[in-house]
Amino acid sequence: MSNWCEQDYRPNGAVGMNLTCYQIQDDAPELIPARSARTWMDATGHRFAYRCTPLTMANSTGWELICPFSITASWNGGPGLGDLVIERDGPDRNLQHVVQSAFGHGILTFHPGYVFRTDPEWGIWCRGSPNFPKDGIVALDGLVETDWLPFTFTMNWLFTRPGTVRFEKGEPFCFILPLPHMNLEAIQPKILPLSENPKLQAENAAWAASRRDFNKRLSEGDPTTTKEKWQRFYLTGKSPKGAVAPDTHRVKRKMAEAKGAKPKAEHTSTAKEHTSAAKREPAQPTQAPGRVAQHIIWIASYPKSGNTWIRAIIHNLLRELSGDANGVQDINRLHEHTVWEIPAPGFEKILGKPIAQANHAEIARARPEVQRDLANGRPAPFFVKTHLCFGNDFQYPTINLDATLAAICVVRNPLDVAISYSRHSGQTIDATIIHMATPGLKTTGNERNVHEVIGSWSQHVASWMGMTGRPVHLVRYEDLLASPERNFALLARFLRLAPSKEQLQRAVAKSSFTELSRQEKEHGFNERPATAQQFFREGRSGQWRGALSQQQVEEICRVHSPVMQRFGYLVPDCGLSLPLTKSQRSPSASLVETEVPG
Repeated sequence: MSNWCEQDYRPNGAVGMNLTCYQIQDDAPELIPARSARTWMDATGHRFAYRCTPLTMANSTGWELICPFSITASWNGGPGLGDLVIERDGPDRNLQHVVQSAFGHGILTFHPGYVFRTDPEWGIWCRGSPNFPKDGIVALDGLVETDWLPFTFTMNWLFTRPGTVRFEKGEPFCFILPLPHMNLEAIQPKILPLSENPKLQAENAAWAASRRDFNKRLSEGDPTTTKEKWQRFYLTGKSPKGAVAPDTHRVKRKMAEAKGAKPKAEHTSTAKEHTSAAKREPAQPTQAPGRVAQHIIWIASYPKSGNTWIRAIIHNLLRELSGDANGVQDINRLHEHTVWEIPAPGFEKILGKPIAQANHAEIARARPEVQRDLANGRPAPFFVKTHLCFGNDFQYPTINLDATLAAICVVRNPLDVAISYSRHSGQTIDATIIHMATPGLKTTGNERNVHEVIGSWSQHVASWMGMTGRPVHLVRYEDLLASPERNFALLARFLRLAPSKEQLQRAVAKSSFTELSRQEKEHGFNERPATAQQFFREGRSGQWRGALSQQQVEEICRVHSPVMQRFGYLVPDCGLSLPLTKSQRSPSASLVETEVPG
């Protein structure tokens, strides 16, 4: 293989250390000098974080391996390889060369694409880029003996909780730093009182006194001190008593560009482009072309988890706040404030043909644009019901974050969901349990509505609760049943609504299951599927205790125990003590796998 980069590192004429990177594949990720910029540092007042010289020096002391394309990774909390689903934006080509689920237990594994070689007694410290945090996942450090290893290493990231994370194209997934690690073993730390070094003690005391005086003058509004903003001893390399730093003092660092064979233009950009891009370090992708109004508030839930109930309460509260204290919201007019994004017209406008003539990949490609049009079609924030899993469908995002203002995630005990979903879909409970355990589960759709990618119960819940970049409010179905006014007051606060206690009480009463069931019996419900005899049945929790067999309870808990435990659903003797078996899911399973009736 070609030698992609070989450099002689010789600071100040010192004895050099060779870092040679042997490219394993032609499409290996690009290696670039580490960048000092960080979005969170840019966002600090007056960018004060950059005043910390050790912080910016750490950011740029090393090299970064960058993602050649954007990926989405979703973990449902399970131990199996298939419990972590990885998808890239665009074609699947070469995904396995870069990233995969190789170890299970929520570990995301990247492949650097090179065999690194260093001089004797030098190794490579591989880690995530310094001071580059990612919500929901943490980089696992490794010290690799690259002075002899004939094979490469992997860069691993550990999910800290079930959820979904994004790595954007151009974002670093690995940071490498050559290190003379063998000499470290000869270092023996000594602990001495500061008084053992009178000169250092005097310098330290002078610095402490200077810092106290500076902070005092700053707090008093002294104009000279305010103009100075902060002390610059470290930056200038001088102490309060006049001590001067040696010539090796650095406040900025620029590592050398790699030289040698360049990666193909189709999967690389210049280091200059990456350096300028660092200041806009993305958290989530821009997912649809054109202007997008950030108006959608998602009401997201796995089917039969209380989505319609939440919408009914919101509608009745909005009526109260508009001055209509007497009327009750008609359940067949829930579209007044909430819509569903799956109806055919929006997709047919984008596709230019009936949805019956479109395949699922075409529908997946159109979905972000449909959501864009929904958001742009309203002058203010509004609610959109969805059973979509937050992730990708045929490599296209299921949720257009550019159009998203916030999300309400409604969660219900999967033991009860199994019963309600079984009656709703006309399937047996056993078949429903299998579907609830299937990653990538999707509805088939029909001539009126497109398919929805709902995933498994664990995958669905974890994906929404792992969404970053937009606020997410959790509503547990059981909490809303036990204390509706209190929990709906919390939801109202999240929505920045300020109802009175009486308005809340009336909105909750007008949305009771008794009232919803009455309306359905008298007028029908336009969202009831043909497979269900009744949409609003009982609306209670704990019904699984008298309806599920012990084997069914154990199977649900075996598959979903990590996420159930997170939300307080894993009760004693609910299968927690059973050994977890190997997942039946393929390590490369995508969100689009199995179909159930819509």
